[in-house]
Amino acid sequence: MSATVPLVRLPFELREELCQRLRDRVPAPKIAAWLEGLGHGRYTPQQISKFRHSKQGYQEWLAEQRKLDERRARSESVRREVNAAGWNLLDKNMLDLVEMLSDPGLDPIKATSALATIKNAVTAEKRLELEKERVALAKDDSKREWEKHRYAVAKDALRIFEDRRAREIAEGSGTQEEKLAALVAYMDRLEREAAG
Repeated sequence: MSATVPLVRLPFELREELCQRLRDRVPAPKIAAWLEGLGHGRYTPQQISKFRHSKQGYQEWLAEQRKLDERRARSESVRREVNAAGWNLLDKNMLDLVEMLSDPGLDPIKATSALATIKNAVTAEKRLELEKERVALAKDDSKREWEKHRYAVAKDALRIFEDRRAREIAEGSGTQEEKLAALVAYMDRLEREAAG
């Protein structure tokens, strides 16, 4: 076929550009001049017309573009559904996998890659859940520690107010800082005595 349709032998990027120009209805003489300007020989409008109607050329490209457009439309539809339903990344990856596996021409390597993506998404989802649990536990621990601290402070305050010398220091003269320093010194003395 490529012997009768020489444009099929052009490099991939050039064939893509040629197909896009044909889709955009650029006239054959302009396409021929463009190719000649790029140093890719002289092509006649008849050869360009053959490429346009060839199953290996433009028609194959059009079919592939339709397939890609359908896939993009399905992906966009799925994306909208996922967003509207408030699904997570794992749900979307599973839908992508279902879509990919429904393709009759699916390459086994692509299928394996899709399954690996799902596995990674599941693993990431589990890690996220574990991290959420860790954060919740840390918050609970922090709250419990704060409550213990408040209880200990209140207990110490009651013990201090029961102590006659501590009350004298608190009710005595001096600035707030001086009173606090005197109370701390008194508490330190009590601790040393209790330990000694």
